[in-house]
Amino acid sequence: MHIRKARSTEAEELSTLALLSKAYWGYTQEQLDSWREDLRITPAYLRQHTVYVGEVQEKLIGFYAYCSLSESSAELDFLFVSPTAIGKGYGQRLLQHCLHNLQQLDYQTVELLADPHAASFYTKNGFTTVALTPSSIPGRQLPKMTCNL
Repeated sequence: MHIRKARSTEAEELSTLALLSKAYWGYTQEQLDSWREDLRITPAYLRQHTVYVGEVQEKLIGFYAYCSLSESSAELDFLFVSPTAIGKGYGQRLLQHCLHNLQQLDYQTVELLADPHAASFYTKNGFTTVALTPSSIPGRQLPKMTCNL
């Protein structure tokens, strides 16, 4: 997998990939539609955040995005992998690339709000749940997770 910075022309493709990846977990169409705007990547978003894509044979298979919260802390805003690539190590490679970049920028911690289906992935990669936040789905809690770099 080749990892590179996202291009502004890829915003729509990244939005589609995020929705397809979210759908992998069996959410209803109604739920996915309610998250469409939250998962939308725009050219403006790409200018304001750091976004990297992973590609195999010049085909996008995943991406991540982060932003600064403070001088010492960053937030992993997105990490999505194409459903056909889930479980093949691409997500872990993207996450490790992200953590390495954040370390090089002297961040000490990274935090995120995880989809409950992804919490075990982040736990295996050094993140700890520090709180639970109610989601838009009644009774569903989103783990707020952090990792020391």
